[in-house]
Amino acid sequence: MDSLDQKISSFDPISLSEMDEVKLMKRTDTKFVFPLSTLHKIIPKLIKHYRVLDINGVRLTAYRSLYFDTEDFQFYHQHHNGKTNRNKVRFREYIDSGLSFLEVKRKNNKGKTVKKRIKVNGISETLDGSNKDFVSKVVGSELTLK
Repeated sequence: MDSLDQKISSFDPISLSEMDEVKLMKRTDTKFVFPLSTLHKIIPKLIKHYRVLDINGVRLTAYRSLYFDTEDFQFYHQHHNGKTNRNKVRFREYIDSGLSFLEVKRKNNKGKTVKKRIKVNGISETLDGSNKDFVSKVVGSELTLK
């Protein structure tokens, strides 16, 4: 069986600059869980319909995330209970490109995910200053997040 890297290399590439035009800031997320063996079977059927992000020849990219929530885990409970009009706050660092963002994602009652983000120098363990102001503005209220 070909490796996942080999199969991914069969897709046409899309660059970071081309992705900037797409942004993916407003989208519908659909996630599937299945065995890796199933992924290997369906990839060939997807090649003519999708492109894969290529950053300096790397197509399977690594990232680090740090999520924030309230003391009583409001975001977690809203997600777990299927509540719409909920938020997610995180720092995300894309290892291969060296880019980092503070992101606020809002899932609305239409099933759409709207993401707002600002570029940051790296992941911080606290939200303060302009980062805290950004989150408060996007969320619509000031929350104490840890």
